[in-house]
Amino acid sequence: MGGRADNFYLQLADRMGLEVDQQSHFIFGSQGGFELILCPAEKNAALTAVLFSLKKNGAEPDENELKAFVKSMKALRGVSVRHARVEFTTSVSFAPSKALMALPDIVDAITRFLWQAGYHNCCQHCAVSDQPAACVVGGAPTLLCPGCYSQAQQRSDQEKLAKARRKENLPGAIVGALLGSLVGVVCIVVLSQLGYVAVASGIVMAVCTLKGYEMLGGKMGARGIVICAILMLVMTYAGDRLDWGIIIAREFETDIFMGFRLVDVLLDEGMIEAGNYFGNLAMLYLFTLGGAIPTAIASIKNDKQRELTYRLHKGDTAASPVQ
Repeated sequence: MGGRADNFYLQLADRMGLEVDQQSHFIFGSQGGFELILCPAEKNAALTAVLFSLKKNGAEPDENELKAFVKSMKALRGVSVRHARVEFTTSVSFAPSKALMALPDIVDAITRFLWQAGYHNCCQHCAVSDQPAACVVGGAPTLLCPGCYSQAQQRSDQEKLAKARRKENLPGAIVGALLGSLVGVVCIVVLSQLGYVAVASGIVMAVCTLKGYEMLGGKMGARGIVICAILMLVMTYAGDRLDWGIIIAREFETDIFMGFRLVDVLLDEGMIEAGNYFGNLAMLYLFTLGGAIPTAIASIKNDKQRELTYRLHKGDTAASPVQ
């Protein structure tokens, strides 16, 4: 992000007396006596979440009490509680928008409620320290005390080192990708037999092939993406042929293997309309491509995100005056 978006987050943080992390654009700091992070919601990244780490009378937060509070506020869509971690999901977008005006009031209402209900800060991991600091662990916004953050940093460094030393198991990767692509073939055939040429079949083919390669191969690189792409093309073709083979076997009352072999014969004789056959195949390839590209991008992005562990820190750019 840059320019206008940077300026927006800086203005919002300045209005609330908070700071902006220059890398993630998460807004963090202390508000109403509570350490918090404003970030994309875990279940809906388009919306803004307000993240706390809390305890009450030495125990974990009362989820029913928090849900009752959420129901009383139209600006809140929900709350999730995992041990000390409490995430309020707002109805406000985490993007340059009217959030500049809405979020300060929402956060103020939440912190006033938490204070009146007797909640206090604590470390998200150990729940002992009452002085957590905003950080990112494995790509996720987190509130940890210095000791727990140091442990998380050490684990992250060890995982990076282990990943760098890990060698790609090419035979295992190809087997994994092949097994994954077979799931895609089954999806193509089942959906087609039900009368659909659905984008879901392409997405399943792409996701299962790429994930299968990574799971049994140990890692995914540029070579893996190329191998998976070739395998997806071949298996999508095979899935389409198998689908036609089943249709032919049913019509001619023969077995599937014979039906599979008769596809070319019936195409040559015009008993299968070429436009219908190749149009269906082209649509499958389009759906597979539509599933493969975002899946590959997300896989690479998620790998990079999982490697991120650092303390949130203020950017160097000063906020522009709020109009």
